[in-house]
Parts: sequence; structure tokens; C-alpha cells
Amino acid sequence: MNLHALYHLNDSNYCYPIDTNKIVVVFRTQKNDEDIESIECIYNISHRFYLKRLVKKMEVVRSDNLFDYYETVIELEIPNMQYLFKINMKNGKHLYFYDCGMSEDYDFNTGYLTGFRLPFVNKNDVVFQNERFKGDVVYQIFPDRFKKCETGEIDKSYVNRTWDTNDLKWNKDDKRQAFLGGDLIGIKEKLPYLKDLGIDAIYLTPVTESSSNHKYNISNYFKIDEMFGGNKAYKELVEEAHKLGIKIIMDLVYNHSDNRHPFFLDVLKNGKKSPYYDYYCMVDKPLKANGMMYHSFCDVKDMPKWNTNNPKVQEYLTSVALYFKQEYGVDGFRLDVANEVSHDFWIYFKNALKKVDKDIFIIGENWDYAHEFLNNNQFESVMNYQFYLAMWEYFIWKKYGLAEFSNRINWLLNRYKLNNAKMMLNLLDSHDTPRFYNYLDGNIDKYLCAETILISYIGLPMIYYGNEIFMKGEGDPYNRRGMEWDSKYFDSKEHQMFKDIVHLRKKLNALRTGNIKVEVVNEALKITRWTDEETVEIYVNAENKNISLNEIKGEVILSNNYDINNKTLKPYSFVVLRK
Repeated sequence: MNLHALYHLNDSNYCYPIDTNKIVVVFRTQKNDEDIESIECIYNISHRFYLKRLVKKMEVVRSDNLFDYYETVIELEIPNMQYLFKINMKNGKHLYFYDCGMSEDYDFNTGYLTGFRLPFVNKNDVVFQNERFKGDVVYQIFPDRFKKCETGEIDKSYVNRTWDTNDLKWNKDDKRQAFLGGDLIGIKEKLPYLKDLGIDAIYLTPVTESSSNHKYNISNYFKIDEMFGGNKAYKELVEEAHKLGIKIIMDLVYNHSDNRHPFFLDVLKNGKKSPYYDYYCMVDKPLKANGMMYHSFCDVKDMPKWNTNNPKVQEYLTSVALYFKQEYGVDGFRLDVANEVSHDFWIYFKNALKKVDKDIFIIGENWDYAHEFLNNNQFESVMNYQFYLAMWEYFIWKKYGLAEFSNRINWLLNRYKLNNAKMMLNLLDSHDTPRFYNYLDGNIDKYLCAETILISYIGLPMIYYGNEIFMKGEGDPYNRRGMEWDSKYFDSKEHQMFKDIVHLRKKLNALRTGNIKVEVVNEALKITRWTDEETVEIYVNAENKNISLNEIKGEVILSNNYDINNKTLKPYSFVVLRK
């Protein structure tokens, strides 16, 4: 047995509550360790542990390329627990694994000193799945590029590019100043289209006043940019979306402001005498990297970094979210560059918002490991760029085969707590990345395989505007073309199939709320999602070959390139079964 692979950590993603009396316990071993017969969790309420122990056998629920993960869910009347693990070996021997080490014998009388413990489950510390956004399909819109209203209500004198998506002659230096004229009224006009597509929530990149087309350098946090229609147009958009049952996620930029923000202009004018000097991350001497007297986002001169350790900054920035929540009724917030903002600020922010709306949804833009941000006191979700990476490595970069791909997305499932995983914002592409379809050589069936995995995987799938009509585009600005409303694909069977895939989330509750298992069966990727009432199996063949699925059973809900008579997945195909 590989002792070095054995691992557990209490009060972590290896032991955590999913309700006040339900605790998930995970134990890690080497993958396919031939010496292990079984693993048991020995446990009880802490103050009863030395008198009596309960035993629950653990099962392997997922594997990656190195490890097996054994798991069980323990329910206790009193929500605290003392526990350890018993590893039963095939040679008849056993080992006890506990907080202070590992041995063949264990003194249960001293368990209060040496065993693992979850002292007490407090409701406010439990990460619950967000009730408002449970299993939702999210649609991301870059407002300047989605739809331009034709009513004449908005001054379009600022527009300097045609909507023609081939008009991409601007260079890297002026791409932020290329305006096509999309606005909030145009988005409102297309709400019925988004409803028909199967969208539950819209995530808009920033809409507050800014000099750029992307609006990530904000000069007035409380004013919706007039080029988008102003505050009135934003309020009407939220109200009309809500009438259709569509939620609105607002993009907040709290890492930095624009250098034209009144507070920063005062700092530039008055230096250390400015009452706002400590609102920004100022320095006493020029930075060697860029010569500036302040920290900024990615050395960009016009994006000075907020000092979110300052209580006055915390109060000011939080008041922005409270304003748009209370006055406009937005349903959630996406937090730009969230991992560069202080934990102290996010704790303050979350606490203030939860007092106003207990179901407010908060998503961080974290491209890296976000565990420290995902405790219940900060935010519940991040944009899942590790899922994005796995999809690109398998489908586009071809860095590994199907088995390794399955291992990779199983590895992701053990990265965070279950209810965090159920709220991850999963994506294939975004305004910050090239478009996924651009690199599939026009193979729409292969793209539909990827979209099926996205919709089937645990969490919230995000569709970037235009994905449903297979828009192409490399990096910025080519991934931010104007929406192709004249696309031939709107009337195609491929677009209808895309819609049918999205609507699986409406038909199958297991895809919205269920647990998940990912494995390779007969050279196909198999994703199983289940609740107490329903089990769904999804088989995906993203390769150029036929795969026989003779043993599968169930009602076919949706398929593409699947030979139902011979139970065969043709090249680039999938089938969704309900059992």
C-alpha cells in the first residue's frame, strides 16, 4: 500500500457539512491500490465517541490520474463529530488513520486528542446551494456588441465602427476605443429570443460609466453609461427580464477604478493631502516596473488599484452593490479580478448584501484555486477556468486522450465542496478568451459534443453570446465581434440541436441539482447525474470512430448521430438517457 497517497484533512473539502446535520467525509488513496480491501469511517458524536463508535463503509466515488477518492455522507442528531478511518487490507491486516498519524492499533479513550473532529456545525458556516440560481443556464453579453436599438432613443454619435463583423481593421492600440453601438434597449428587445433559447440568467459585462467599450475602467459607479441608454434603460431591462423569469447578473469592478474617477483626480491634484489618498494603493517612490506612484491593474496607467483594506473604501464600494440591488433589483454580481481584492473586503461585502437579500448570488473571477474565497462568508462561486482548461486541452489542443480528460474533470470535482461545485460558472469561452468553435475546423457536431458536456456537468453552464450560431473569433477584439443577427444558422438544424441541448436543463432536474459521476465506458465519456427521483446518463463520443453501447438502457431524451437501433455512437455524437 502506498502510504504517501493516504490523505484527509478535517474542516476542508475532505470534511464539510452540506446541511446542519449532514457531513460529507472524503478519504484519498493511491488509484487502484491493490492492497486495500475496504475503508470504513469510524465516528460518533464527539462526547460519545469513547463510549460507542458507529461504522460506515466508504465507496470510491471518483478517481483522477493519481488517486481514488472514497466518500460517505454521515448524518448525526447532534451536529458535531469525532472520527477516524480504518483501512482494511486484503492480507487481513488493518490500519487506523487519524489526525496524529497512523497505526495498527488505536486507543479510543484518547480519541479526543488524536482523532479528527468537526466541533459543531453552525448554520451560517454551511455552504448551501443558491436557491435562486440552482442549475441555471447563464448567457454572457458584451453590451457594445450584442444588439443596437434602432429607435433613435440613444445618441449614437460616438459609434466609430460599422456592425459589419468583417470590419476588424482596428489595431491592438485602439481596440478599447472601437464602438459598434450595442446598448441595453437592444438587449431588452432580444429578451424573448433568450427566453426561447433556454436562458435563465444574463451576465452583462460592466455597464457603468467608462471611457472604454468594455467598461472595466469605471469613472462613475452609480451611473449607467449613456451610450448604453443610462439608468432608465437599465432599470427597464431588469424589470422586463424578470417578467420573463430571466435573472440579471451585474459585473462589478472593485479591484481598480478609472484614473478619471473623482477620488483619484483629487489624489493627483492634492497628493497626500487628499482625503482619498489612502483610498488607493499609493507608494512613496516610483515603481521600478512602470514608474508610477501607485499600483494598478496589470500596469495599466488608467486603472489605479483600490485599497480595499481601507474601511471607507469597503463602505463606498459595497454601497454600489446595495444601490443596484435595492433600486434596480439585480439578482447577482460577478466580481472582476476578485482574487486581487482583500478577503477582509469580501467578508464585509458579503455580510452587507446577505442582510438585504439572503439569496444574492456572488461569483468571483478567479482563474486560479479559489478555496479560500469560497467559504460561506465571501462568495459561493467562481468562473470555472479549470473546467475551461480541461475542455480546451482535450478538444482543441489534444494534449491527452479521453481517459486523462475524464481524470481531469474528476480531479476538479474534489477541488471544492459539493455545493460550491454545484454553483461553479462553467464555460468554454468568454470575452477574455478566444472562441472555442474557432478552433474546431468547422466541425459543428464536435462542438455540440462539447456543449453537451458543458450542459451535463455539475454547476452553472455559461454560454457566450453567439455560441448558439457558431460564431468564430480569436482573441480580443476578434472574440468580441458584433452579434451576427443575419447568420444562416438561425434557421438550421444545428441551431435547433444547440437549443435542444440547452433545454435539457429544463427537462431533466438531475442536470440542475443532481450529484455526478464521470467515467469512461466503452471508449465513450459517460456522465451520470442523479437525484432521489431521477437518474440521467449522458454518453459522448468526441472522436472520429464508432462506439458500441450494447448494454445501455433507458429512455432516449436527446441524441445526435446516434444509431438507436444498433445502440451505436457514430463519430462526434452523443445520447442522453433517462432511467
